[in-house]
Amino acid sequence: MVGLSLSQAELLKVGPIASHHSLRLLPVSKKKKKQKFVIGDEYGVVSSYQMKKGEPQNVYKSVTLAGPVACVTMGTNKGTEDKAFVATGQHVHGLSKKGKEFFKFQSNLAEPMRKIHAYDSQLWTTTDFTFNQYDNGADKHSYVSPDRINDAIVVPINHEQDFYGVLGCQDRYIRVVKDSKSVSKKAMAAPVTALCRVPPTTGKGAVSSGPAHILYGTAAGGLGLISYNGDKLKNKWKTSSQTALPSSTSNDSGSHADGGLPQSTATINSITCFDINRDDHPEILVGRDDGRVEVYSFNSNSGDVVKLFEHANSDSIRCVQGGIVATPGFEELVATTFSGRVLSFTTEPLDQPDDDDTYGRSRGTVQRETRIVKLRKEVAALEDKIARLSLQRGARDKEYLPVAEDLVVNSKFQLNAALAAYDVSLEIPVSIQMIVLHSAVPLDLLENETNLAIVSKSPVDPANGTHFLATYRCLEPTHRLEFQVRTIEGQFGHVEATVVANTQPRSAQTIKFYVKPLSLHHRVNELTEAEEAELHKPCNTLQLSGDFSLVQIHDWVSMCLPEVPGRLQTEDVTLRYRNTFLGSLLVCRYSKGEASFSTPSVSVIAILKEIITKEATARKTTLNISLDIKKESVPVMLGYLRPLLDAKHALASQVKLIDGLKELQLHEEDYTAWMAPEYQHILENSEKILAEFKLSPKALNYLAGILTDLYVDLCKFRGTSAKHNLPRLYQLIEHYHFDTLVEFYMRE
Repeated sequence: MVGLSLSQAELLKVGPIASHHSLRLLPVSKKKKKQKFVIGDEYGVVSSYQMKKGEPQNVYKSVTLAGPVACVTMGTNKGTEDKAFVATGQHVHGLSKKGKEFFKFQSNLAEPMRKIHAYDSQLWTTTDFTFNQYDNGADKHSYVSPDRINDAIVVPINHEQDFYGVLGCQDRYIRVVKDSKSVSKKAMAAPVTALCRVPPTTGKGAVSSGPAHILYGTAAGGLGLISYNGDKLKNKWKTSSQTALPSSTSNDSGSHADGGLPQSTATINSITCFDINRDDHPEILVGRDDGRVEVYSFNSNSGDVVKLFEHANSDSIRCVQGGIVATPGFEELVATTFSGRVLSFTTEPLDQPDDDDTYGRSRGTVQRETRIVKLRKEVAALEDKIARLSLQRGARDKEYLPVAEDLVVNSKFQLNAALAAYDVSLEIPVSIQMIVLHSAVPLDLLENETNLAIVSKSPVDPANGTHFLATYRCLEPTHRLEFQVRTIEGQFGHVEATVVANTQPRSAQTIKFYVKPLSLHHRVNELTEAEEAELHKPCNTLQLSGDFSLVQIHDWVSMCLPEVPGRLQTEDVTLRYRNTFLGSLLVCRYSKGEASFSTPSVSVIAILKEIITKEATARKTTLNISLDIKKESVPVMLGYLRPLLDAKHALASQVKLIDGLKELQLHEEDYTAWMAPEYQHILENSEKILAEFKLSPKALNYLAGILTDLYVDLCKFRGTSAKHNLPRLYQLIEHYHFDTLVEFYMRE
């Protein structure tokens, strides 16, 4: 399929935008054949604009609301499609197309609203954990989710007013809610962050009823389509950057279709459907947290997905919409960014001559120059205002000093299963001068070629709680900085990031993240056949019993592991985890007064035992502890480490050969005729191999730390001292041979 050509233009700039539901388009005007749009920002301002000759014209600007705008949506029943419903805190405001408030509602919930949907007299609201339905302002139905709701949509199934709620949840499930009950759910590979219904159409373009097809995006960058017919959820197709090839999509049958998809792990913040190329089939419009805007074509039945367009921005994309905004007859993708920019990616060829311009300039040039003239006038007016305020300030007493405003910071500290490390991103609406990263736990900073900031590491000072300290200084103006850090399991505590803005006066904001003891484990809802087989391998078991409640043991597990559901809905809980670095499984089962943990890793058992017993002792709760440490589990655990150890030592062997092979290449012109393919491969990739080898000492030290912890924990459970055998272990790691290493661990 031919790619899509879109021209980019910046329409306007508002205040910073954190919400993923900050932008909505009104229906197409019958007279002007284009659409106005409504936008809300973090300052609580809701504005409506229309474009005229490439210039934004303000339709209305609301009074500042009580807090940041969490959601802007349009009415969905006839007669309300041009009316905006705005959620902020516990309030919903209804605004007409001219900005007049015609509706106001206050919920009785303590949690602020994140998403709303309006139809006639009915209103659906979503908070972090609850999904509520109101009718004429009165409570009608309420559902409490076991974990955080990242996105929610309301869709009719089978007939127009048979409404169901579809929730994308942090615990890697999509749930379907009818009234106050969850009627269906489907496990996903990662937390679901964005949902969108594929609009079914009849021949005349009207929306038809029937099974709903729902697109979803995940925190790991995956994209997929499910269907719901009122009975159960069914996968139609999905993409995965972890399990599939970069250019593959997979469907339920397990087949693969070449879709030209790149490997991507950036969180999908917003997703919508719109026929942007007029082929009578809607395309998928995607906005990602790393600033990329993408357009895909897809086939609901075959699962073929093809990327048509991609553009990378410096700011994260918060919301994407499709429509006709600037010029009648030309479809656009409209996106908002965290810093408040509203971007347009239009099918209109902006490099073509403008018919109305007497100088023969292109449409894009005319629009830019019109905008520049207006901006110059605005700058001049602002300069006059600043001069007047400076005179007023000079007349005041010197004791009144200017105070910097609090920064709005968009931050992320999220486990990347593909890298077995944490993605850290920090973003502010203005330019970053520097970021100071301070950690109370040891961190391994991964190399990042795309990061243009200069990194300066300071000496650690464990005695004063500093196990890692680094400063990022930005070489060029940027609003956003990304990097990756790898944690060490067993170490837990806070990581602080202080963002210093390049403003006058200087201002800074500190963000805290918490690293849990088993920080490299991630949730697995459904096991494959291969993973089920792993459970039958020798495992170590920690069993606990006592007078603890279900809430207590749930809290203790939550202290140890990430992605533990916030709310309990059953009396017997089973959680499955996989170590993203090694691949080993952990199964947690617990109920009131009982708990068991099974894994081939002795170190994981040791960490769980230490943390839980410490918490139980602090609460004076009696615990009965039973340990079953299987000797046979040691080779299983070392087997997970073997591919990593083999790869690092094979790399060292290849480096030793590079100089000799280059000398042969220099003196033997026909070396390709007789040299073995593996040696030719080393020559062709010598620069890459040397670059990897440069980083390998750090990687080997990390693996050596895991092996050392495993041996020390094993000796603790055996009741022996590990100290006198550690030098021998270090020798075996340096002069690596797997079988010899296994023999050392098996010797008691």
